[in-house]
Amino acid sequence: MEGGLELWLVWIIFIASIALIVSRRVDEPLAGLLGVSLLLILGLAGLGEAFGSMVDWNIIAILLGMWMISYHMVEAGLPQRIVNGISRYIKTSRDAALLLSLVAGIISTVVDNVLVVLLLVPIAIRIARAYGIDPLATALLVTLTANATGTALLLGDLPPQLLHSVFKAEFVDFIYMMGRPSSFPILMVSILAALYISTKILVPVKRIEQRVEARSSDNNDNNKGYLVFSLALFFTAIILMSLRKEISMALGRDIPLGVFPLIVGIIGSMLCEKLYGKEFREVVEKGIDWGSILFYLSLFILVGSLEKHHGLEPISLWLSGLMGNLFLGYTAIYWISAPIVAFVEHDAYILIMLRSIRDANIENPWPFAWSLLWSGTLGSNYTAAGAPALYVAFRIIERETGLKLRPKAIYRITITYATINLIITYLISLPIWAVG
Repeated sequence: MEGGLELWLVWIIFIASIALIVSRRVDEPLAGLLGVSLLLILGLAGLGEAFGSMVDWNIIAILLGMWMISYHMVEAGLPQRIVNGISRYIKTSRDAALLLSLVAGIISTVVDNVLVVLLLVPIAIRIARAYGIDPLATALLVTLTANATGTALLLGDLPPQLLHSVFKAEFVDFIYMMGRPSSFPILMVSILAALYISTKILVPVKRIEQRVEARSSDNNDNNKGYLVFSLALFFTAIILMSLRKEISMALGRDIPLGVFPLIVGIIGSMLCEKLYGKEFREVVEKGIDWGSILFYLSLFILVGSLEKHHGLEPISLWLSGLMGNLFLGYTAIYWISAPIVAFVEHDAYILIMLRSIRDANIENPWPFAWSLLWSGTLGSNYTAAGAPALYVAFRIIERETGLKLRPKAIYRITITYATINLIITYLISLPIWAVG
């Protein structure tokens, strides 16, 4: 095939696949796999490169390991214990949504947001059901907040790690940089304001009179050792992940981040089988969402095919040309990137654009890098195509409630929250990073 025709075919397949994913007319993994199948059949991607260089197996390993660990924490009764701990502070339906979302947001600054979703969305649904309030709005607000705060610090999500990779941003740079507040203070203030406004719009006020107490069937009082052990697995994985660089230096070779949670998840599950009778087969079958794994694989290949055929280069080159003017470049990158990442997986887009900003050889690239990072993260909250954490939440909600989610109900919440968050972050960050 001619190069131009190949690019057009890749774009057509990509757009059709994303349209199916966003519309939810077919199951998301099926839509993604259909697109991948077409790419392979038409020779637009080779089988080896599709499942080799295009797929980020490091992220897949993180998911597999953390899903195993999360399964044990849930089975040990952690969700119900958290419900008991925060129920005393909940007086209205909005309190429930706000408090759970804030907990999710704080945890997500240092823990992968998909893990936070896996752990806290089932809790949000249980609380909503117990209090007779809308589980969809509560669960999605938790998810959207967790996804947004993942970029507040270096450890929470892939985009800040990409900024470290391309521009060597260190941990402290996410708090204060070049004499100005940066990601953590700006995003936390913005997210607090966006969450407060969004709950007023999306969560009707309902007074809650009775508290939710743990039931013996959920509390696992006779198995506190299992809970302690599952939490030990979780913190072991987090500590090992945070020390990845030091461990790699000590061993004399680079250790992928996903190795640590995967090893902890596998060994921990094997020990749980011996100590607590939790069969490893059950962990693999019930603890891992294999539909999500297929969805991630297909998404990586779809975006990888676009990158292979240089499908995003015209966009990145055009935006790079605007960076001669600080205000114009900052604003253009921010408001053009936000809708793009609603349909293009935000990690891949951010990586491509960070490289474009670096290669533009601008004297001070940091305002544009921050603009990209914030809009790329917050804009991904619009759809599951942009934020994999959102897709995981959809599957959990459907599994826990038995309901088939409709696009109208979903996107009323995601569009409202994401738009408010984007506007507030832009207004806060503009005088700090795009003026003078």
